[in-house]
Amino acid sequence: MDTMDVTKHAHHSQEEHEHHMEYLVSAPWVLSLYYIWAGVLCVAAFVALAGLFKPENSKSTVKRAGFYLSFAINFVAAMAYFAMAHKQGRAFVIEDGSAYEVYWARYADWSITTPLLLTHLIIFAGLAWQQWVFVLLLDIGMIVTGLIGNLLPDNTKWAWWAFGCIFQIIIAIELFGNARKNAYAKGNKQGQVYMAALTFLMLVWVPYPFVWAADIGFHWITPSTAGVIYAILDFIAKPVYTAVLFSLHVHLDNSGASLEEAAGEAREALLEGDN
Repeated sequence: MDTMDVTKHAHHSQEEHEHHMEYLVSAPWVLSLYYIWAGVLCVAAFVALAGLFKPENSKSTVKRAGFYLSFAINFVAAMAYFAMAHKQGRAFVIEDGSAYEVYWARYADWSITTPLLLTHLIIFAGLAWQQWVFVLLLDIGMIVTGLIGNLLPDNTKWAWWAFGCIFQIIIAIELFGNARKNAYAKGNKQGQVYMAALTFLMLVWVPYPFVWAADIGFHWITPSTAGVIYAILDFIAKPVYTAVLFSLHVHLDNSGASLEEAAGEAREALLEGDN
């Protein structure tokens, strides 16, 4: 058998192997759900942007920042779901003779939106810039390690999953520790509002690593099931959370506390780090 015959035989064997391989992908109805989610998130983004034009919001630095951040969070998520609805931003991981669908577009979304979600909280708590950078680096590390683990077919993926969980725990410790103290130092009402928003967000984030473990880790659930769960969690963590956060801002305004004072103290905290 000459070299050409060997090459043809190898190519034929590869095609036959790929033909018999089981591809585990999202069902068509899940892709339709992604279309709907993209539309809902897009609407939420422009509703947040429209809030900038209300007279009572245009004068507040903190509120304006909140509306800008909410627009960016929801619009980036909308683009990610639009991409996934078109089967874009995905890869396949071969494991035990099956090809598992992995949407890296989801991680691209999270790498942008989760730092923005945390930035809103950090501004509200008035953390120094060093702590702000520390928390955001931990957050990006959490997303990157999750993606790396998702793309690995062997058991080393669990090490990357563990790294991500460690990052998530440290983020929670920092936000429930130093950031909470900062928020309460600005007044009891502001501290309560910060804790309500933080607790809501952290509780929504808790299921994510468990869904990862059930999906890509143990393969207990299908890509369709994981996709639906992630979509529900993303909906709660983005448009629902931002709506809750703005309602808490209204509650703080009604209590007589000043959001502008919070913004001023946050700027002072950032500047203190340079001295």
